[in-house]
Amino acid sequence: MPIMRRRALVEALVVLATVVPAIFLISFLSNALGFYSPALPPLGILVSVGVATLFMRRTGGGNWRGLGFTRPKSIPFSIAMGVLGTIIGFILFNIMVGITRKFGLPGPDISSLNTVLNGNFANYIQFMVLVVWGSAAIGEELFARGFLLNRMELFFAGLPGAWVLAAIAQAAAFGMLHFYQGLTGILGTALIGFMMALLYRFTGRNLVAPIVAHGLIDTYGITALYLGVVPV
Repeated sequence: MPIMRRRALVEALVVLATVVPAIFLISFLSNALGFYSPALPPLGILVSVGVATLFMRRTGGGNWRGLGFTRPKSIPFSIAMGVLGTIIGFILFNIMVGITRKFGLPGPDISSLNTVLNGNFANYIQFMVLVVWGSAAIGEELFARGFLLNRMELFFAGLPGAWVLAAIAQAAAFGMLHFYQGLTGILGTALIGFMMALLYRFTGRNLVAPIVAHGLIDTYGITALYLGVVPV
């Protein structure tokens, strides 16, 4: 295996492996220091983004601006595409849930989120700021559509359908990070992850449209849970 491909795979796996430990570490520290909030553990994804940044600086493997975290050529177009991505995301996710239910599988397990959000305004605001538009919309897009997708493109470079393979790989990883939602949640989230990769590519490899779509999708889901409505 060429050095570049091997390095890309190792970096992707190492950064991916930091996510869950970082989440548990933040949970442990916030509990130990007496300022725990259910909105804090998801910030662990930002630790992984930091590790990815260190890799890029150490190896000269690009930067976040080069991966699309920059002002797009047209802000209105990117926002519009983000809104379109939101609509498509809702449709795809609900189709996936419908299919899995026909096979006797339950819907996504959102009980843990429902417990902390249903009717709790303080938690709702914290989730909206820290999770929805922080660790999820920005953090997860940098992590998945920025770093992981880029590294998987390097790993599959030269193979037929390399970009598609890379998009599937990052989508699978993205879905597995939502393991707490059960099999249906993993599959649905992976499908959304693939759609986000397409949105990223279609908008000139810029992350603004996926960030907007991700934020709007999660805004709906979190708001629905706060209001006591099942989002899917």
